[in-house]
Amino acid sequence: PKDNHSRRGMFKMVGQRRGLLKYLKEKDAAFCVNSYEKILPQLQQIVDHPKLIDNYARKAYLCGIENHTREKIQPQIISIFQGIIKQSL
Repeated sequence: PKDNHSRRGMFKMVGQRRGLLKYLKEKDAAFCVNSYEKILPQLQQIVDHPKLIDNYARKAYLCGIENHTREKIQPQIISIFQGIIKQSL
């Protein structure tokens, strides 16, 4: 028998991961690579330009401040809990 709940959960997690990577790329707030071949050139770029680390750290910090305030997270958590409650009824 197939375990559709686990399968669905896995697909949901993969979708969330893709969405988060897309978001980071759009905001240019992280070093994102899609393949092993792109890792070494990216690392070489960091070594050649150490200021990149400072720039990305600043962007990531500002992204966090912008998107992880109580006002933004609280409605998301409430919505998640409401969905769980509906499913359990």
